[in-house]
Amino acid sequence: MFTKIFKRHKSDPSAPTIKDLEYTFTDDDGVRWFRFPTTLQFPLDRHAKRADIIGWMSAGLTNTELNKLLTIAESELEALVRGEKGSLSRAAAAIMEAKNRQSLALHHELMYQFIAVHYVIEGENINIVSDHIMDKKIEALKKMVAGGRLLDFFQLPEVTNICNTIGLSSDEFQMLWSESIAQMKVLNQKINYLKSLKLTSAGVKI
Repeated sequence: MFTKIFKRHKSDPSAPTIKDLEYTFTDDDGVRWFRFPTTLQFPLDRHAKRADIIGWMSAGLTNTELNKLLTIAESELEALVRGEKGSLSRAAAAIMEAKNRQSLALHHELMYQFIAVHYVIEGENINIVSDHIMDKKIEALKKMVAGGRLLDFFQLPEVTNICNTIGLSSDEFQMLWSESIAQMKVLNQKINYLKSLKLTSAGVKI
């Protein structure tokens, strides 16, 4: 939300263009990806988005995951006021799940977002973060990893910088990546389970 404050006007003649960036790689669809050289200032809009993603990394949750858990907790607290049995324990379970996710060492979905904000693809405005383009880049990165190019992903400078900072090797990164995928599946199962308990308690369908 606050990133809109920092958006640079599209017609700003001083704004850098894709010609000022460094070519890095070509994805599986033949689209070229570029990164910002160290001599070029990172656009404010991208800087704000990156800070937002780093904040979610610390929480160990994506915005979508947190909203699902908070929605459950809010619904259960409302049910508690109405006197529904089991509501307090279900609300507490949702809140504790959100808290426990703070110990997650690596969240693969957020890593995709982190890389996507650092790189620019052909046809993208380098100064403005577009949700549509972000989604497109994330899908391309997922396709790359699914095709067996996780090591290439690990070797991207932004990834290696994070890994070097927290002392992760290539093997450890790939292990945590797999664990993150497994934990996300578990989280979705817990969310669905809590929803099913709510349905069973209320005796209604939503």
